[in-house]
Order: sequence, then C-alpha cells, then structure tokens
Amino acid sequence: MTKRKILGVCAWLADKFGLDVGGLRILFVAAAILGFGSPVIIKTK
Repeated sequence: MTKRKILGVCAWLADKFGLDVGGLRILFVAAAILGFGSPVIIKTK
C-alpha cells in the first residue's frame, strides 16, 4: 500500500466528518504504533 493511499483515506475521513486532517493522521499513526485496533490493513494476494 502506498503512502498516497493511506494519506488519501485520512483526508477523505477528515473531510467526511469535518475533522482536522493533520490530527487524524497523527491519531492514525499513534494507533498503528501503539496497537489500538487495526488501522493498518494487510493486503494479501
């Protein structure tokens, strides 16, 4: 998965819910690092 796809999803979610895109991206990265839920989707063949 490319960086563009991940950041595009964050931008779309921020636009849809009226949130700050920068804050959402930081939250996404923090959740991925700390292991809350599963924000990173593993793509299989």
